[in-house]
Amino acid sequence: MSLSHRSFVQAMVKDQHRLLAYVLAIVADDHLAEDVVQEAFTLAFERFDTFNDEDHLYAWLRETSRRKSLEMLRKDRRQPRVFDEKLLDLLEDQWRQVEVAESSAMMDALRHCLDELSPYSRQIIDARYGRGLTGDHLAAAVGRKFNTVYSALSRTHAALAECIQREIHRGADL
Repeated sequence: MSLSHRSFVQAMVKDQHRLLAYVLAIVADDHLAEDVVQEAFTLAFERFDTFNDEDHLYAWLRETSRRKSLEMLRKDRRQPRVFDEKLLDLLEDQWRQVEVAESSAMMDALRHCLDELSPYSRQIIDARYGRGLTGDHLAAAVGRKFNTVYSALSRTHAALAECIQREIHRGADL
């Protein structure tokens, strides 16, 4: 039995950030990663009725994205390769295990930690990741100098990483 249209779309939306992170690890370029994921989603829509369930869809999306990423890197020799294909093959099983085990706990921890941020830190995170602003545009959006915002963003990243680790360990101890 194939996925319903609703389940199909929900699965793609739910997994888009995870898939984007995976592709970004391969291509090391935000725009190229977005292009790869968008192309994989387009191909998935064309093959909608061939997917049995969400796991089948995600496995297909990841493999297609991996192949498209490597294809684009071969075409554009200017793009640096973060990992070669053999290393990606070795990491594939590890990626799947970590992905399944930690994605839910990681998202819960991230939500909790974002709620603990100061209003200013939250404003910076929202502008940077919610609105995709960088550099001078990010500084202008929060009304501060570039160096000030860069320092605050670095401190916020460190605080989030520490908080997430703390929350995951706390969850593991329960």
